[in-house]
Order: sequence, then structure tokens, then C-alpha cells
Amino acid sequence: MKHKLLLLVALFSAYFANAQKGKFLIQGNLTFPNYSEAALKTLDYKIKSSGVSSQLTVGYFFSDKLTANISLNTGSASSEAKDVYESGVYQYSYSFDVDLFSFLAGLEYNYVTTDKWNLSSGLAVGSGMASVKSTVTPTSFKAPEIQVGGFAYHIKLIEGRYFITDKLGVNASLGLGWQGLLGIGLTSRF
Repeated sequence: MKHKLLLLVALFSAYFANAQKGKFLIQGNLTFPNYSEAALKTLDYKIKSSGVSSQLTVGYFFSDKLTANISLNTGSASSEAKDVYESGVYQYSYSFDVDLFSFLAGLEYNYVTTDKWNLSSGLAVGSGMASVKSTVTPTSFKAPEIQVGGFAYHIKLIEGRYFITDKLGVNASLGLGWQGLLGIGLTSRF
């Protein structure tokens, strides 16, 4: 199966080959809102604090039209305490701290690739891990710590890169999934 996939990638790459072929890309991004914050909001928790997610991506231009990449992503968020009542009596309150990490591999289709501009969309899939630490008041209640992992994805709806010099550029992206909604960063190619 691996050999068939490699052959398919090689044939697809040869079909689209031209000027950008063989260029590497290293990109650092900050994205917001981060996926940890989005997960807590989905569960209807009020966010106490949230940082931006950060990514490090390494890519390779097989051609002007196709880029393969791998990326590492981290993010964290904290929720405010929620009161829990049973039979009208206050029992306890709790809050959550969530840290996420993901490793994704993806492909991007480049609509525009020039010396100065690159405009692309893509899909990345891989594995993600969440570490959840809860705080419970009063402390006589046990506060669980959970680590879960599983499938992670990111759909890059659109990403634009502008190269200020031959090797250094800036980028902005709009996406859905583990790498946040809106991203900005620096790009280097060689």
C-alpha cells in the first residue's frame, strides 16, 4: 500500500512539475481562537484564559501546484468555575485547564505560485492529544486528570503567502480544525 501511495504522489508530482519544484518551506504560525478554546465553548464553558495556538510546519513543493507538509500544533485554554447544585443545595464548583498537541501530515493545492505570491488550500490529518486537568472546590472532591488522543484534522480553506525577499515571507490563513480559524506567521523557503 505504501509503495502504491508513493507511486501515486510521484506521478502526480511529475504531472505538475515546474519552477517551484524542489523548494522546501518552513513556516511558524500563531492562530486563534485555538482549538482548546473552541472545545470548551462547544461544551458551554465560559473561557477564563486562552492563548493562541502555535504551529511549526515543514513543507516541500513537489511542483508549483502541489505541496506536501507536516506540522506540529500546540494550544491551551482554561474555563471558569461552574457551580453544581443537587436538590437546590450547593455541592461544588469546578474548572478545566486544557492543553492540546497534534501532529498532522497534509497536502496543499497551490492556485497561484510566483516568486512573490503563493495562494493555496489543503487538508491535513493526523493524531492529536488533549490533557485535561480539573480543579474542584471543595477539595474533598476528587479532581480528575484526563489524557485522551485520537484523530485530528485541519482543513485549510485558503492561505496566502507573500515573500518579502527571495527566502523570507509572511502568511495568513483561514481554516477549520486543530490549527484554529485565523492564522498569521512567517515563512521561509530554500
